[in-house]
Amino acid sequence: NSEYPNSDVLIEALANQKDRLLGYAGLEKLPEVKWLGEKTGENSRALGTTLGLSIDGEVYVMTVIDSRGGRDPQIRKCINKLAKYLVDNEGLL
Repeated sequence: NSEYPNSDVLIEALANQKDRLLGYAGLEKLPEVKWLGEKTGENSRALGTTLGLSIDGEVYVMTVIDSRGGRDPQIRKCINKLAKYLVDNEGLL
C-alpha cells in the first residue's frame, strides 16, 4: 500500500518475474483483482509463492506456503479465498 518505504521496489521485482502457476492461476476467476506479479519457490519440504495484487487501487502482497503436500491446487485455492475475502470485505480494515 506504499505505506512502507520502498514497497514499490518489491512490487516492481514481483512484476518482473515470469511465474504464473500459483498466484495468477488462483486469481483467474476474480476479475476485480489485478495480478501484479509473483515469485514461486520450492524445496524438498515446501512449495510457496509471494504475489502482489491490486483491488480497487489498493496494493497487497501475500505469501502462501504449503508444507503438507497439497501443492499447487491447495495454494491456488488459498490465494483465491484470501483475495475473495479482501474483495468481499473491502480490504483488511
